[in-house]
Amino acid sequence: MRIKENCNIIVSHHPYADSLKDKLLKEAEIHGDLGGNRYYTNIIGKKLEVAPPQFEDAPSKKIRDWAEGLVRAEYHYPNSEKRSYDTGMWFSHYDKEDYAKVHHHLPFAIFSWVYFVNCPRGSSPLLFKSSGRRIKPEEGKIVIFPSVMRHGVPKNNCEKRITLVGNMSSRRVADPNLPEDNFMPGSASYPKRGHYTVNLPL
Repeated sequence: MRIKENCNIIVSHHPYADSLKDKLLKEAEIHGDLGGNRYYTNIIGKKLEVAPPQFEDAPSKKIRDWAEGLVRAEYHYPNSEKRSYDTGMWFSHYDKEDYAKVHHHLPFAIFSWVYFVNCPRGSSPLLFKSSGRRIKPEEGKIVIFPSVMRHGVPKNNCEKRITLVGNMSSRRVADPNLPEDNFMPGSASYPKRGHYTVNLPL
């Protein structure tokens, strides 16, 4: 059985995108030197894995932490159970005619995100397949969405379209002040912080 649901996506722009751009491009080059496409990928282009822990202080960590903060601001409540996120990251490098097959990230993640690092003229959008919604590539923009949403990148029309991509999995953090089986539903939301959400069908 297949049903369609409305899903929120988070769209925001990093306040220091300009100063981070060159640092992220340099980091992508380092990962490129280590070899791309080392794992299964839907990218017809280059997938450059960000390998912890040796890059824990890399600029990609700033984007990872920012993305996690946006998710917490949107979905966590003051009395929610404590949770932490593990994020796997990679750079996606698209040259002309490169693309990404339509895919989702289940069962490996609950949230996925795309951060646009380098978007020359002719850069392809991020496409959400079921709705047909296309997200315009803009340097410094991040798009965070439920990992169940099918998405891809149409054939690219430039050289060096580069994104930083992350998959977030969640795990419970033990709270010594609560019984082991106590799950606290939330009620009051954190305020939005300079980003907006868009309802998209799956």
